[in-house]
Amino acid sequence: MKINNYLPPKKDIWQGRNTTLAEEYFYQVVKLVNIENFTQYLITCEEKKSIALIGFGCDAGVARNQGRIGARQGPELIRSQLAKLAWSFPNIQIYDCGDVICDADNLESAQQSLANAVEFLLKQNLFPIVLGGGHETAWGHFQGIRKFYHKQNLHIINFDAHFDLRELSVDNKGSSGTPFLQIAQQAQQNDLAFNYFVLGIQTATNTMSLFNTAEKLGVKYLTAAEIFQSSLEQQQNKIAEFLDKSEGIYLTFCLDVMSVAVAPGVSAPQVNGLFPQQIWPLLEFIIKQK
Repeated sequence: MKINNYLPPKKDIWQGRNTTLAEEYFYQVVKLVNIENFTQYLITCEEKKSIALIGFGCDAGVARNQGRIGARQGPELIRSQLAKLAWSFPNIQIYDCGDVICDADNLESAQQSLANAVEFLLKQNLFPIVLGGGHETAWGHFQGIRKFYHKQNLHIINFDAHFDLRELSVDNKGSSGTPFLQIAQQAQQNDLAFNYFVLGIQTATNTMSLFNTAEKLGVKYLTAAEIFQSSLEQQQNKIAEFLDKSEGIYLTFCLDVMSVAVAPGVSAPQVNGLFPQQIWPLLEFIIKQK
């Protein structure tokens, strides 16, 4: 499988404490897979569920959105932190499948490469988790999912301070602020439903025009303030109602949904953002739905 803009996984990222105890940390269980030489790997998913990590190293989307760059280093930094954590999932196999890299401003090409990689991994019965990158990652990621599942009724849940429904540029190019508008337009062009629910919206960082766009597209959302003020049961009921007729879920997470106390390094830090204690129960609930 040839993937443009592709870099194989790096072994030296997966490092941890010295120990003779087997398979107690991430760095001990992750297997490295080069997608372009995939046939040499004997990967079977009959006995274990299998997860594939793939990075999207990109600053172009954030730069186009006039944000603070640095997201390109995200995939490597996420891996380096995961490596140190304890491994508690004996029935799951995890693979590092390398990175798709966006050089300069070649965003569209990199997004297409990511889509191809995601589709390929799904065909291998692997569950792809994409490490960004800015949220332009979502456009490439979702294209790969859509190509694999085609006409199925997919529902998108996004933890985010922003709708990411901004208009495309005059030359019809996207950014980290446009992926869900691009998905909506693609759905309309192919006579597919656009099902989108955002958790953690900030009223101070989304303009009225974005709220109007969300309303026109039938977007469901809970603001950060609503999450602070409502019960977990109320939030779960809204999610369950949204997912009632879904045939698949695309779950995506933007770090700027979190409080600046937790995520100070994002492009758009949020003083009134959410905390992990509010997010984990919702993530667990969503994962159990399908």
